[in-house]
Amino acid sequence: MAERPELGLRPRLAIGIHQPGVGALRPPVFAGTIWVQQGSQPLADDAEEMLRGAAVLAARIMSRLATQPNTHALRVQQLLGLAELNATTAPVDVSTIARELGVAAEGNATLIGFDTAENRDTAVRHVRLVDVMALSASAFRHDAQVAANGSRIYVLLPQTTTGRAVTSWVRGTISALRAELGVALRAAIAGPVAGLAEVNPARVEVDRVLESAERHPILGQVTSLAEARTTVLLDEIVTLVGTDQRLVDPRIRDLGAQDPVLAQTLRAYLDAFGDIGAAARSLQVHPNTVRYRIRRIEQLLSTSLGDPDVRLLFSLGLRAMERTA
Repeated sequence: MAERPELGLRPRLAIGIHQPGVGALRPPVFAGTIWVQQGSQPLADDAEEMLRGAAVLAARIMSRLATQPNTHALRVQQLLGLAELNATTAPVDVSTIARELGVAAEGNATLIGFDTAENRDTAVRHVRLVDVMALSASAFRHDAQVAANGSRIYVLLPQTTTGRAVTSWVRGTISALRAELGVALRAAIAGPVAGLAEVNPARVEVDRVLESAERHPILGQVTSLAEARTTVLLDEIVTLVGTDQRLVDPRIRDLGAQDPVLAQTLRAYLDAFGDIGAAARSLQVHPNTVRYRIRRIEQLLSTSLGDPDVRLLFSLGLRAMERTA
């Protein structure tokens, strides 16, 4: 709506809130209006889109509060395998949950997990982050389901496949939240998920990627399960090796303690697949220096680095030692 200076009114946007209908007997019901007035800055380019998402979210919240408070959130938590079950809790029935949430239980879905890339979020800011994420997700897809667990926020998009539109929305959301709230996020995308019954296993895989990304920022802001598989599996193997000192060759531990330079050279040599020139460039030394050090390492460890089993064992041991250093 146009500005009315004589009334002290700046440019405004308005949208109606409608409760969804139930079958043919009960059509959608008008439930109210959301008004937004321009402040000290012009309205953002995506203000209308965000307002549409706000109307969907407002209708959902009003319906939830009018019937069974927190039931909706609990159902999404159950679907993701995050709700604690006890003796009095009925087993999770995906069809029933889908019906209560108003989404289809069958068909491909996409699950996105978001996590903060830093550990300085306050509880208040995290609550606001969840609210803004729910608003953005509802603007993107009216049937989007959002749940939070600790620092992580999960967005479930029923009846959709992972494509450029989803990835673009995820990247745009991360950029917008950094600009608006000053929060840095990572995201892992799982999809296509074969029906809501597979959402729980997908959430477990998303958590694995986010946990690995916390230790390996090289994964980037947004990644898929397929893109992160090698890094995640190797990270979990190295973590397992590092938890049991018996799995690290004692010769590697002694080398790291007695001559860190040789240990660093060995790591560079193994990472370069035995390429002396590449190892020398990464260490910024002359190739002959690397050759001398490798011969020295083989003498000290009484082994040959030409043995692939030895190279694998030493590489895992060095990575595990770096993790615990």
